[in-house]
Amino acid sequence: NSLSGTGTLVSMSADTNDYKWQYINQANQSISIMFGDNSFYNERANSAISNVFTQVGVWYHVAVTVDMTQSAGNRIFIYINGVRYTPGFNEDTGNPFYDGSDLNLYIGAWNQGGGMTSYTDGSFDDVRIYNRALSTSDVLTLYRFGQATRKTVSNNGLDGHWTFNEGTSTKAHDFSGNGNTGTLVADPTWSAGKRGKSLLFNGSTQTVSVPYSTTLDPTSQ
Repeated sequence: NSLSGTGTLVSMSADTNDYKWQYINQANQSISIMFGDNSFYNERANSAISNVFTQVGVWYHVAVTVDMTQSAGNRIFIYINGVRYTPGFNEDTGNPFYDGSDLNLYIGAWNQGGGMTSYTDGSFDDVRIYNRALSTSDVLTLYRFGQATRKTVSNNGLDGHWTFNEGTSTKAHDFSGNGNTGTLVADPTWSAGKRGKSLLFNGSTQTVSVPYSTTLDPTSQ
């Protein structure tokens, strides 16, 4: 709903300290990802691309893949509407990739050491988390899902899948089969989505909170 300001797409963070593992952030038409953080400005790695969100009131398909087994320039890819970007990559190998903290998942906001912040003003539809780095072909299939001619979307490695098609519930159910049901915080609005329903967040108080689950733990590398 806005091209200015900062908002979180998806975050995984510990409530009792400032550790955040994954933090996908939208700010002033840009998108960045930070992870492996054991203090606010001490990431294991971060990456960003600019000038990708240029219109208000249209849907954007965003995908981020991380594979720390690859060379530095091939570890993070960001996809916008099926187009792959190889962003700038900064890494500090002295910081852990994952410190073993119990991480809660938040959609549309970030929990910074027990205080919610960086809320998103906008709508979300069909959020997924995989335990593998998707290929370009996988991402294109997800982007094209719902078109008249399409491939079947693979559920291989799917750890969490929130369609936001409930329409009236106070819960966001996980359709991955792993039971990672989220709770709607501060009553975000059910609205029309890209396919079916979506959730509209007000940018100040609303999020979906998913409690810690071993199925959503980052893979330690």
